[in-house]
Amino acid sequence: MDRCKPVKTAPLPAGSVSIYDLRASPIINSISAFHNLNFYFPRAALDAINDAGGLPRCRDLIPSPGEGVEDPILQALGHSLMPAFEGPEDANTRFVHHVTTATAAYVAQMIGPGKPLTSPTRPLHPRQLKRLREMIRADLSGGIRIANLAAECGMTVPAFRAAFRKTTGGSPHEWLLDCRVQLAMNLLRNNFATVEEAASASGFSSSAHLIRVFHAVIGTHPDEWRATLR
Repeated sequence: MDRCKPVKTAPLPAGSVSIYDLRASPIINSISAFHNLNFYFPRAALDAINDAGGLPRCRDLIPSPGEGVEDPILQALGHSLMPAFEGPEDANTRFVHHVTTATAAYVAQMIGPGKPLTSPTRPLHPRQLKRLREMIRADLSGGIRIANLAAECGMTVPAFRAAFRKTTGGSPHEWLLDCRVQLAMNLLRNNFATVEEAASASGFSSSAHLIRVFHAVIGTHPDEWRATLR
């Protein structure tokens, strides 16, 4: 009996592309309604396309179950077929055939021999970045999960991590620590709080934790930094 292997997934962005190897008998469960367009390409068809183009065959098809990537070419090819679905009685069958063939050729070249489905990482939109900062600042204890931040942006966790690093130059955790340090600096500057009080109010586990992170970010001890303000 075949055993089902669960795959961790996250909400897929609109227009994203996923690829599945049907030999693995994937089972997909959806928790919300959505519309999708499925293409089924036999392995023999992909091999024939690569043979005709003088390209190497795919040795091992590497699927990306549960992961969505953005590919403007596949999105455009899929959207071009929408009128045919909306009015199948008026659809030009030759056009549908050509689009389907073009999609198969693109996929055959895209996955290549042993290549995974990938797409260039795009930076986050400023609106997304602003919303993420609000979410992180609202819970400086670090209780918010990466999956929640990714879902807020309509992205999978791997895609979100890559986009976040490309946009900010760091990880969400590094951003969280920076927000904590900024709050601690405000408390030390304006409220004359002790290091212990600033650490507790800004989400650090202890004063030693604040001192360590503060030194890494600012380059000095919190007390020494406050002394420079006098």
